[in-house]
Amino acid sequence: MHNRTTQSSMRRNNCAEAYHQRINSTFQCAHPTLWLFVQKLIDEENVVHADLVHINAGEPPKKKKINERLERRLLNLLTTNHAHIAVQLNSIAYSISL
Repeated sequence: MHNRTTQSSMRRNNCAEAYHQRINSTFQCAHPTLWLFVQKLIDEENVVHADLVHINAGEPPKKKKINERLERRLLNLLTTNHAHIAVQLNSIAYSISL
């Protein structure tokens, strides 16, 4: 995990788990209504379609800025020495739970 984070690789161990996390963050609730569920799936389909169009045009898909900020923060926490390991672990845990 440390190597994947420092090399900016995917931290999920498979694509299904990563997609499940993406869907969970899209819905932001455990039991959405049917209409909200359908609308969010349509929105997700539009995002995936746009990503595919960009990939086919030779451009990499755009990353969300919040993910880049969190990735930089986590990388900084891993590479910076702290006075106590407990402080560093708490900071890393807080960043992951965001």
